[in-house]
Amino acid sequence: MRAKGGAGRSVTEQARRAQIVAATIGTIAELGYRRTSYAEIARRAGLSSTGMISYHFAGKAELMSEVLAEVHAGIGAFMAERVGAQPGPPEQLRAYLEGMVEYLDRHRAPMRALLEIFLNAPAETTGTAAETTDTAAETTDTAAETTGGDAGTTTPGGTAGTGEGGATGPGDRSSADADRRALGALEGILAEGQRRGDFRDFDVQIMAMTIQRSLDMLPFALAADPDLDLARCARELTTLFDLGTRREP
Repeated sequence: MRAKGGAGRSVTEQARRAQIVAATIGTIAELGYRRTSYAEIARRAGLSSTGMISYHFAGKAELMSEVLAEVHAGIGAFMAERVGAQPGPPEQLRAYLEGMVEYLDRHRAPMRALLEIFLNAPAETTGTAAETTDTAAETTDTAAETTGGDAGTTTPGGTAGTGEGGATGPGDRSSADADRRALGALEGILAEGQRRGDFRDFDVQIMAMTIQRSLDMLPFALAADPDLDLARCARELTTLFDLGTRREP
């Protein structure tokens, strides 16, 4: 017998699921995706048996999808607040860059888990999480609308797929759709900046891809060098894209 889904879950069931997800994130971040087992998750969550995990989740694919949902929701809420508080596109772009790097620095375990899932999880796991990325994008779209722009923010490796930086896997159409939506949000900030005369004339699509992929590589760099100076990375990226987008006097 399994727990009810969605709105049918009790407060206790929701709390237990959250407990399992948190333990899963910690386990993946420390041991890696391939070494993560139900036994270790149960131990970290303080569960009496692995059957408790199977009671709340249909399988590993559903559990990983819930992990992705949790991480993406955290990023979306964080970035919506940061970007939504800015008065215009130049400030939104700076907040976007600084916010992404800050989130990576302050939430290393969830971001490490995200990276591990993208690199190692099978397509059926990451494919079911494509809607998660859309949800995060919708959250930040709403924040951007309050500043007069047309778009919000995305997440580092903002696609729900496998490969470097969350790049989509072969045949993973849903992930490709999520990636296009994520980049489209960033393109909206850039296009609004051009419309208002804040940014110079450039190819919005190419600039958006360049910005996002510059952020996508940071989790990989941090995994290779845990002592990476992320504050310096943020300064260099904001300077680079400020100079690259600003309108000449």
